[in-house]
Amino acid sequence: MADVLGLIGDSLGIYSFFSSLFASKQANICIVRVSAALNSGSLSGADGTVDSVRLYNENQQLIGNKGSSHIGSGGFHDFAVSQPSSQQAAYAEIAASTDAICIPYATTTWVDGSHYDWSGDWGYECGLEWYYGNVFVSSASEPHWRRSTC
Repeated sequence: MADVLGLIGDSLGIYSFFSSLFASKQANICIVRVSAALNSGSLSGADGTVDSVRLYNENQQLIGNKGSSHIGSGGFHDFAVSQPSSQQAAYAEIAASTDAICIPYATTTWVDGSHYDWSGDWGYECGLEWYYGNVFVSSASEPHWRRSTC
């Protein structure tokens, strides 16, 4: 019985941790949380400015965009992107310019409350330039340090 209670407690802890990576649902607003890698060891200049966040529906039509913000080392910023309707934000474009940023993960909370995420590990998988982001994100199936696409 104690093992079952321990398993339930562990599961709730994992759920609580993952849910903390996402912003809360807001009416006609899609929240895009962008994180910056932590300056440490061989990685410096990981913090930077996201110039714009643009959201597109499945037909690749622009359904919302938001202005810029600087994100400090190891921090994150929630971009509240207003949408004229409750369309699904199937694609997100996160752009930087001369003050580039290393992104270990980004999450979205759609207008309907659905949660989706992207990991900087994609840069590694696609053969792009990447660095260890010094940000640890654990999952039940694959706990490891997240890489950052820079």
